[in-house]
Amino acid sequence: MSYQALTLAVQPLSRVVCIHLDVHIWSGRKKLRPEDLGRLSGTFPPPDFASLGSKKVCDPAALAVFHRLYRRAHRLCERVGIHFMKGYAIPETAIETVLLELDELHEAFKVCLDEFLLTYEQDIRSWASAHPGYEQAVLRVMDSPETVRARTWFAWQAFRIRCDSQEESALMHQGISQLAQGMAGQLFHEVSQAAKQLFDGSFAGQEACSRKVVQCIEALLGKLNGLAFLDHRVMPLVHSLQQTLCQLPRRGPYREKAYWALRGLVNILSDGQAMIDYGEGVLSAMGEQVDPVRQKPPGSVQNDWIEEHPVFPGINSGSEPDWSRSAPGVVEF
Repeated sequence: MSYQALTLAVQPLSRVVCIHLDVHIWSGRKKLRPEDLGRLSGTFPPPDFASLGSKKVCDPAALAVFHRLYRRAHRLCERVGIHFMKGYAIPETAIETVLLELDELHEAFKVCLDEFLLTYEQDIRSWASAHPGYEQAVLRVMDSPETVRARTWFAWQAFRIRCDSQEESALMHQGISQLAQGMAGQLFHEVSQAAKQLFDGSFAGQEACSRKVVQCIEALLGKLNGLAFLDHRVMPLVHSLQQTLCQLPRRGPYREKAYWALRGLVNILSDGQAMIDYGEGVLSAMGEQVDPVRQKPPGSVQNDWIEEHPVFPGINSGSEPDWSRSAPGVVEF
């Protein structure tokens, strides 16, 4: 592959920031040893205390808040980005908001940790007292508050991947290009998985849906819009489906024609190939309005074309193509 082709292939990486979540939560568990059973040897410890060779030395409910914050951090990154290199690829247009929210979660995590450690030793003793016969199995291995603090943290790293110099190894460029080329497929996959969950939870066996469904669809379209530079078929798909949402009543519940229109949107979004075919259909139907020079092969980047049409929703300051005129499957109300 030529240097020029490699440069084109890795262009998407110049428009994302990689986030790696570095969160560790003290487990509240220790290895279950024969001596822990003591006089109760030969009996099974209660299931809320021990399982699969480990024992709980702390009430799991006391640690639940840390796990909730951890999950919120993942949901935050998943909302606008895609999984990439054991972390997330976040569009640079959204990175400031993501970092601000991560900082808020970091501060909340610190507050919760301080509060947890204030009553930590008392809580461990209460947990031991709640399991008669196993008190020493807990107290004998109780970690100090300092140890718990050292093993519990919330952090992240943000970094960019650049491949700018012709002097760099061609093999290095090729390896990075393979990563970049898979990003569009990852985007379609993640959106389709989220849409399938939405369909199963809000449409299967139902005859109406709420406004919350519209908000979920808008969130998926927002994710597609933010990463539209990964594939030239994404932006026309987003514009076209947004046309249907704009025609809905402002309030739910949605029944009959509006319900079936939303169901149709989720059906498209729940199938990666259907999204690709839909985007290609829109581009084909609008061939006279889209500069054919800018219609690049799948996986390439259309920075110039996308930057001229940054709509989602209602933020375009200039004129835009009439997406609804020839978009396949758009429902009129």
